Amino acid sequence: MDRILKLEGEGVMLKDPNCDYVQKRSNKLVKVKKFDDAEAEVLAHIKGTGRCSSMTGAIRVKLNDGTIFKIGSGFDDA
Repeated sequence: MDRILKLEGEGVMLKDPNCDYVQKRSNKLVKVKKFDDAEAEVLAHIKGTGRCSSMTGAIRVKLNDGTIFKIGSGFDDA
């Protein structure tokens, strides 16, 4: 894991050795990471402002527990 992280990987995939490989996550194929993250449903995109007015400024998302918030950090000008 440490070697993979040093090479800028985010984690490792662990597969139940008694199961066939499938191309999706399941209880037989899981990703292990050294940080927490979460899945969210995208509800809307929000138009940027100022010099970014022709681009997406943020996205509104909803977590499984119903929490709704905006994500805007990390987008580049492309």
